[in-house]
Amino acid sequence: MYDRTKLLLLAARLFAFPLVLMVITIQSAFVHGHADHDKARFVSSSGVDSGKCDDASKPCKTITYAGLQSNKGDTIRLAGGNYKIEDVDTLFYLLSDLVPVKALYSELSGFKEANPANIT
Repeated sequence: MYDRTKLLLLAARLFAFPLVLMVITIQSAFVHGHADHDKARFVSSSGVDSGKCDDASKPCKTITYAGLQSNKGDTIRLAGGNYKIEDVDTLFYLLSDLVPVKALYSELSGFKEANPANIT
């Protein structure tokens, strides 16, 4: 009987370790799957609404589209230009602190820093 108990304990340990390792790996994947935050999203009046708006050389055209690509903690950077408030969604992004909209950037500088000369 003693040998059988030892064998069962050994089997339980051998089974438990891979199981715990698998659970930790899966849980870690879910936690880090949403780590795509604190990014800048770029908008220019000459941009195109496609992609994630996270490439300064390929900005989006509208604030609403950039907002839809954003997560909490991101910011939307606007290049100098004129932007129409055509719907409630655009107004929401302009007034909400969920995804702050910051203006006065330049497409030529790669949206690096705000400059008061870049009127938005």
